[in-house]
Amino acid sequence: MKHISHPIIGEAKYGKGRHNRYFKQQLDCDRLLLAAIKLRFEHPITGDKLCIGAQPDTMFTHTCESIGLANPQTIKAMCL
Repeated sequence: MKHISHPIIGEAKYGKGRHNRYFKQQLDCDRLLLAAIKLRFEHPITGDKLCIGAQPDTMFTHTCESIGLANPQTIKAMCL
């Protein structure tokens, strides 16, 4: 992601130090901001379509709200 100018916040190798410092100092967030809230795939044996969903934790949600992103908890974990 870094090489296409989309660094991951909180990631030392593929993030950007200045972004990580800003999030720690200004938003009290010193963790990786990456979450898999929905995974959809086909079962390798049965071929059934599977969907696994999970809500992000409180710190992730709070940080997203602090920077003006939509509340990730409003994202439906159900598969369409």
